[in-house]
Amino acid sequence: MLSDTHPDAERVQIQQIRKMSPREKMAMILRFSREITRLSREGIARAHPDWDERQVRLMWMELAYGAELTAEYAEHLRRRDRGNSHPQ
Repeated sequence: MLSDTHPDAERVQIQQIRKMSPREKMAMILRFSREITRLSREGIARAHPDWDERQVRLMWMELAYGAELTAEYAEHLRRRDRGNSHPQ
C-alpha cells in the first residue's frame, strides 16, 4: 500500500491505536467520518457556488448512497415542504 507516513511513525501510530479503548476508537472513527463528510460537502459547494445547501447535501447523498435513495429522499423533502407551506 502507498503511504506518505514514515514506517517508524506508522508503527507508533499503530501502537497508540492498539492502546485505545473501544470507546476511544469509535470516537476517533466518528470524528474522521464527520470531517470527511464536511470536507466533501465543501468541495461540492466550491464546485457549484450557485447551489444552495439543500442541493449540496442532495449531491453528497447521491455520491454516498446512490441516485435511487437520493431521489426518494428529495421527493420526501418536496412533499414535506408542500405540507408546511399551507397556513394553519
